[in-house]
Amino acid sequence: MGQKKKSAPLGRGINVAGDVSATGDIVGGDKITNVRIEALPENLLSLHQLPIPPGDFTGRDLEFAELKENCEDDGASLIGLSGMGGVGKTALALKLAENIKSRYPDAQFYIDLRGFGMHPLTVSDAMKHIVRAYHSSARLPDDEMELNSLYRSVLHGKRALLFLDNAVDESQVAELIPPTGCLLLFTSRMHFALPGSYEKNLDELRSTDAVDLLLRIAPRLRNEAEDEVHELARICGYLPLSLRAVGSALRVRPNLTLGHLLLRLKDVEDRLKLTGIETAIQTSYDLLPEKLRERFRLLAVFPNSFYITGAMAVWELDQHNSIDCLGDLLASSLLNFDETSERYSLHNLVNAFASRQMSRDELLAAQLKHSQHYCAVILAAEGLYFDEGDSSHRAFLLLDMEWSNIQTGHAWAAANVFNSSDAAELCIDYPDNGLSCLQYRLGAKERIAWFEMELAVSQRLGRTAHEASALGNLGTAYSDLSDLSRAIQYYRRSLNIVRKLDDPAVEAATLANLGNAFGELGNYRRAITFHKIRLDLARRLDDQSGQSSALAALGHWYRRMEDFDTALGYLEAARALGKSTQNRLVQGQDSGNLGQLLLDMGDYARAIPNLVETLEIMREYGDRHGECLAMGGIGRGYYSLEDYPKALEFLHEALEIAQGEGDRSQEAELLFSLALTSYAIKDREGAIAQAEAARLLFQEIGSREAVTVQDQLGQWRA
Repeated sequence: MGQKKKSAPLGRGINVAGDVSATGDIVGGDKITNVRIEALPENLLSLHQLPIPPGDFTGRDLEFAELKENCEDDGASLIGLSGMGGVGKTALALKLAENIKSRYPDAQFYIDLRGFGMHPLTVSDAMKHIVRAYHSSARLPDDEMELNSLYRSVLHGKRALLFLDNAVDESQVAELIPPTGCLLLFTSRMHFALPGSYEKNLDELRSTDAVDLLLRIAPRLRNEAEDEVHELARICGYLPLSLRAVGSALRVRPNLTLGHLLLRLKDVEDRLKLTGIETAIQTSYDLLPEKLRERFRLLAVFPNSFYITGAMAVWELDQHNSIDCLGDLLASSLLNFDETSERYSLHNLVNAFASRQMSRDELLAAQLKHSQHYCAVILAAEGLYFDEGDSSHRAFLLLDMEWSNIQTGHAWAAANVFNSSDAAELCIDYPDNGLSCLQYRLGAKERIAWFEMELAVSQRLGRTAHEASALGNLGTAYSDLSDLSRAIQYYRRSLNIVRKLDDPAVEAATLANLGNAFGELGNYRRAITFHKIRLDLARRLDDQSGQSSALAALGHWYRRMEDFDTALGYLEAARALGKSTQNRLVQGQDSGNLGQLLLDMGDYARAIPNLVETLEIMREYGDRHGECLAMGGIGRGYYSLEDYPKALEFLHEALEIAQGEGDRSQEAELLFSLALTSYAIKDREGAIAQAEAARLLFQEIGSREAVTVQDQLGQWRA
């Protein structure tokens, strides 16, 4: 059995959504053990993500002064740097960002768009990176327009600096232009113009600056003939990337003379017909011992940056030996290290070179180890998700830091599922290892792709329990897409298998999923039937948590039928049982469900204390969505009691959370509640503006409430 899921956040009058939304508890997530996950640096928990500029940064005085002069003090600034690979765009941009970051105190973001690698970052993923810096546990919308709106919402009114590195083209940057008050700094090998931007194309370093950089890296060159040092800079194309590679070779190899290095470079240049950066990389590679060359090649399997633990897994080395190898590669300038994130990376030109050196057998072996390691990373994140304190936040941080590696690992397994038994196992393990936390990082369509692959492999291998798990999770994904008919089909298929497996706990979860799907279709009686069967099952198992959840669900669906008295009985029973479990979060949910029902019944004096209790508990757990629902309910209660100042206070605070979380449905409901309250205090213009905003939102999300708001607007305008 897998780990027990966290209780669901407070829903709109129902507390059964999260703990029964997937049937993946059929199988355990402990297939991959004995993996060490590096402790996440504390400084990554902030909104300030800029890497440290290179300590040996040299030259570019004129370019730096020009760029700094063109950074606007007000408005949405756009500064672009273009130039060939290895020319030093990122280093100059980091130097500029470091110098002006005090103007943007709210946040400084760094995103590698990976435009010239094998896996460019999508605009949606870049937006999600920004939004999750503010709301790490938010389930972000699949709809690109909604995501775009949320992206702009979290940056609205902020003084933030966004550094987008390695953009592939104009389209990758244009959609990420932030609101007024922010600065967007981007680099690309391609030259393109954006409206209102200032672009600077970087050429190679001036020869004197190139020589100065060599002297800073390898001071012993000061004792060499000046013309030979200039020749070394020329062969390197006056490019910082190649200058660092050859300079580092001289620094770490005291027995390597400048004359011998020049001969090697010229030999590579003539023999392989290489120039500039390629010559420097090839020569630095040739100078490595054979075993270190092999380990260098294997690092090309990483699509982006990685912790030391990733290298340990691919190399099958312990930490001490891995540190030594990584240190040697750093000394040779074939590897980069970001002190802020404590992650390693290969420059994309170096990565491409390393890839070309790998044999097919080396590549396949490295890809398998890489995929297995990042499958284990998901399991580690799932473990953090269930720990106490702020560990769930750290779980999401770990997933975000390793997301490109996780996606690459799963993609490799899916592509090799028919020719590798290990890959087939990984196609089952990847979704199962992170059933709870992955739902916050994979959209519904992505989850469908993962679970369909798991289903196909499970059926082929005769893994009945995994087949049931995949079917149940496919049902949940389709439910999230509002395709409830298809969701019900998958839930039924899962239920048939689960009953044959005689696993009553998972059977109860599947019954709950079926009940909720029928309820959302409007078939409340069918929903109630399934939840009653689930309640009987929980009682036979003496499962108090399951009973509490089933009682709450029954109360919810009776409430939707407007059978308030029956609903009240179930919700009071759920609350009493929840109190006996000593689970504060469940108690908060039960109080919230009861409070929302009492609002419907017009018993505002009893409703508000229940919702206040919920609000306090949700704040304890940092559950912003739960806070929003509780405050919205309290605000509506005070409105009904005609205490309009208190109503406005709670409704405005709830609206701020809803907008920050990207909950457009709740935002629309709160706007309409605010409109009604504004009208009650004779603020007719404010009421109409708020109602019009609510109507537009309801219309955008396809809610029939848009008609209700339109009718109200008609009355007010008349």
